[in-house]
Amino acid sequence: MERRIVYVSRLTRLPLLGADGAELGRVADGVVDLGSKPPRVNGIVVAVQRRRVFVGIGRIGEIGNDGARLRRGSVNLRQFELRDGEMLLAGQLIGRRVRGDRVVDIGLTPAPDQVGWEVATVALAGLGGPAGTPFVCRNAKLTGSVQFGLTPLLPTSKLSMFSAAHQCVKSQLI
Repeated sequence: MERRIVYVSRLTRLPLLGADGAELGRVADGVVDLGSKPPRVNGIVVAVQRRRVFVGIGRIGEIGNDGARLRRGSVNLRQFELRDGEMLLAGQLIGRRVRGDRVVDIGLTPAPDQVGWEVATVALAGLGGPAGTPFVCRNAKLTGSVQFGLTPLLPTSKLSMFSAAHQCVKSQLI
């Protein structure tokens, strides 16, 4: 089976659809558990009207580049709050500096047990390599800071760090 990766930067602002196809809100962020290896996605934060609510990953039937769809049921509209050991993927990890480079995106993939999702790649860009080469790392270990080995993939001349990182990540899928 081909490994499918969905990137956080593309997932945010996409719709959360109910099982019947009705739009319930927009994906605002992802919530990751830093205590597991590789880091597991606990759920997504969804903007519903003016609230940010949590939807557990077990309630999500599918996640794709067109958004997320619930398996069944409804969404609890209680205001979202982070728990100990959790971090927001877009809100707290993307943009964070790691050994002189910046996290520009995080790729998620279905867990091998097909029960949830986990972090598959972390795209870094910055001055860490020759000519600001972006980096992609698989199965990154996320702790208070991100730690992993780095592999240079593409030079960034004439490209912004963000677009270079996306081209770098895209090259891994082709």
